[in-house]
Amino acid sequence: MKRFIYPLLAIALVPQLPAVAQPQPSYQVPYLAAAIADRTPFLVQLHPGESNGTLIGGQKYVGHYNPDSNTFTVSGPGLRDDGAVIPVTATYGGADPLRQEVSLFGALYTFDSRGNLFLGTSGRLAGKLWLQK
Repeated sequence: MKRFIYPLLAIALVPQLPAVAQPQPSYQVPYLAAAIADRTPFLVQLHPGESNGTLIGGQKYVGHYNPDSNTFTVSGPGLRDDGAVIPVTATYGGADPLRQEVSLFGALYTFDSRGNLFLGTSGRLAGKLWLQK
């Protein structure tokens, strides 16, 4: 009987060690931002009336981020000075997808985790952004 009780007591008296928490990153990057930073193509559509330079409100644009050059390449219809609509592809930097920023034809836009697109850092809703399937 003594041989049975001592191991049982030894197990019962072992102090329980607290679970060690894994270190958490200082911030979480939303899935949409991480996917764009990882070269996933995305689509943008500005709301009607939200034209900006050559970007035309209501039109769809397709883009992708190149982390090697820290640039965004975006294609879609562009508005010329004479009012003609032409196909345009442009590559610009100046935005960081991990900070939820995109550069569309050189214009800075920010976005949230739901794909709402805002003009610069103004907070003014300008359109939607989503990943291309």
